[in-house]
Amino acid sequence: MAVFLRAVVMVCFGGALGEVVMPTFSFPEEGNTYFGSNVEALKSSVNWALGEGCLSGWPTSLPVEIAFVFGHDSDIPETADYYIQFQMEQVAAKPSRDTGIGFGSFANNQQYQQKLSGALQVWDWSHHQLSFLAENLPLAASSKLEYVPFWSSTKAEEGDCASILDDPSCHAETGSDVLFFGYLTESRKQLCKSVDAQMSKLRHQGMSVSHECVSGVFGQALQCKICSAKVIYSDHSREGAVLEVHRINPLLAVGKAVVSSHSADLMLDNSYSSALQLVAAQDIPQAISKLLLNRTARETLEWHAYAFAKSEKLEARSHVCRALNSMASMAKAGNLPTPLTKQGLPANFHSSLSRMLTGNGSVTGKGSDGNDSVTGNGSDSVNISTPTPSPSPVPHPIPSPTPTPASPPAPMPTPGNGSDSINISTPTPSPSPVPNPTPSPTPHSRFKPCTYADSR
Repeated sequence: MAVFLRAVVMVCFGGALGEVVMPTFSFPEEGNTYFGSNVEALKSSVNWALGEGCLSGWPTSLPVEIAFVFGHDSDIPETADYYIQFQMEQVAAKPSRDTGIGFGSFANNQQYQQKLSGALQVWDWSHHQLSFLAENLPLAASSKLEYVPFWSSTKAEEGDCASILDDPSCHAETGSDVLFFGYLTESRKQLCKSVDAQMSKLRHQGMSVSHECVSGVFGQALQCKICSAKVIYSDHSREGAVLEVHRINPLLAVGKAVVSSHSADLMLDNSYSSALQLVAAQDIPQAISKLLLNRTARETLEWHAYAFAKSEKLEARSHVCRALNSMASMAKAGNLPTPLTKQGLPANFHSSLSRMLTGNGSVTGKGSDGNDSVTGNGSDSVNISTPTPSPSPVPHPIPSPTPTPASPPAPMPTPGNGSDSINISTPTPSPSPVPNPTPSPTPHSRFKPCTYADSR
C-alpha cells in the first residue's frame, strides 16, 4: 500500500493567489514488516521539510509523483514519474558466498546498478558507502548522491516497550535476557555459540540468564522479544560492512542496550559510539557479560541510546531539507530527466527490477542485507539456543540528565509514548547532552511571505 504526501503552495503574485503544485511523494513500503519504522521516520522528516519550505524553489506546476524506495529490489509504483532510492545495501562490503543473503554483491547485481543510475537521487547514511558509489557509478549518477542520516520512529512500534509488553500477544512469547535476531550466516552462528558459552559461564556462577538467536521472526512477535531483552547484539553479515543502522536504530529508539562489532565506516562508528557499545566481533560475548553484571552501566547505555535516537531525528531533518533543496535546484535548472511515465517503457518495467508488495504490506523474497524473508508471521523462527524461562524484569530507559555510574538519577516516566513529534521550541530534558543538528540551509525561495504549505 502506498501512502502519499502532497504539498500545495499558495503564492502571492501582485496580490493574487496562484497555486504551484509541488511533487506528490509516495511510500510503497508503508506498513512493510522490514522497513516500516524507517518509512514512518522518513515520512515525518519529509513532511517537516515540506512545511519548512525546503521545496519552495520547485519551478513547475505540473503534477509529479516521486516515490521513495528502500529495498534494492523494491517496487517502483507504476504511477511514479521519478523515484528516490534510500540506499540500504552493503554495497562497499566484500561479496558474500552465502546464497541465503538477498544482496550478494554490488559488482554482480547489474539490475541494482541500473536502478541506482535511474534514480532521481540516491540517499545513503554512510559516507564510506557514498564514496564507493561515487567511484563505481557512472559520472552522471554520482552527482545524484546525497548524505542523509538514518533514524527510526517509535510510532511504527505503536508505543514504548512497557506498552508492548503489556499487550496480551506478548504474554505467550518466551523472552530472553540476551537476543540476536536476523539471518544466520555461518559467522553469526559461530558468534551465537560463543555467546551461549559465555552465558553458560554466568549460569555456573549462579546468575540466572537466558540467551537466544532467532531468524524468521517479525512483527509483534519480534517486538516482544526485543522488549524483553536486556542486551541485544549485532554482527555484520560479511566482511567490510558498515553498521546496519536500519536494524539498530529501532532498538535505540526504544532505549535498548546494543552491542555491535566495529564496521568499515569509521565516521559512522564514531557517530554511534555513545549510543551503543562497539567492540571487535570476538569480544562481543565478554561485552555482553559485563553489561549483564553491571546494571548501572547497562542502564546508562540505554539512556544514551534513547537520547541519540532523538538527536538523530533532528540531525536527519536538516539533511533531508538540503537534499530536497538540491532536487528543487535541479528542477529549476531544467535538469530533471524524462519522467518514467513518459519514456514509453514496457508494461513490466516497474516490476522487472523489483519484488511486488502484497496488500498487507509484506514482501516476498529476502529482506535487505539478506536478513530473512518478510513474508512470515514469526512462526518460522530458528532458535539455535534454548532460553531459560522467565527472564529477569527488563529496566526501561528513562529520560533524565546523564547518569553517573556511582549515582544513577531518580526514576522518571519511561521514554516513548508512541508519539513521533518533538517540540523543538520547548524541549524537555534529554537523557544526555544532545548534539545540535547541522543547521538547515535557507530554503531557496522565489515566493513571498504569503506562501504557506498544506501537507497531507
